[in-house]
Amino acid sequence: MGGRDHATGRAASHHAVERRGERRQQCGGRRVAGGNCDALRHQHRPANPASLQLSGDGSSISKSIGATRVLFDGVAAAIIYASATQVNAVSPYGLAAGATTQVQVEYLGALSSALPVPVQAAHPGLFTADASGQGGGAILNQDFSLNRDLNPAARGSVVMIYSTGGGATTPPEVDAAITPAPPAPSCCSQPNRFP
Repeated sequence: MGGRDHATGRAASHHAVERRGERRQQCGGRRVAGGNCDALRHQHRPANPASLQLSGDGSSISKSIGATRVLFDGVAAAIIYASATQVNAVSPYGLAAGATTQVQVEYLGALSSALPVPVQAAHPGLFTADASGQGGGAILNQDFSLNRDLNPAARGSVVMIYSTGGGATTPPEVDAAITPAPPAPSCCSQPNRFP
């Protein structure tokens, strides 16, 4: 726990972590499910914000950005974004529904206090177009244009809805892996088409 800030040589501070939970947002809430996008507030030495980084072969998302990691019961999660006050991570798919996971943020080797978070089978939420957690959803029409009141989906076409918190999948997903084309969810045999 006694990590050092390599920039200043001082001992890294023990920091607290809290989940965004005032309202269900793009990445937030008071519960978690496997594969959920989670936003965690924390405090550590200032750092330049950094976003999603891929492995060398492009097959997975990094589990560490800027000396920052997020751990769920000690298991490192894929990191989507990290700054001095917030980190967004994708919770591991292996979280057991009905249990409580212990979430910690690690920075320069120093771990935060553990935050207990209940695990649900699923904790669905939609991403919003402007990433604010309010307003229109991040929904694309079949031609990849943004779906809006003035640009609705054509009758009989397919829409793509960006969501999170679907929980465990069949077949099981691999944490942090990037799949070229996700398998159809076990709940659906065909895509839904709107008349």
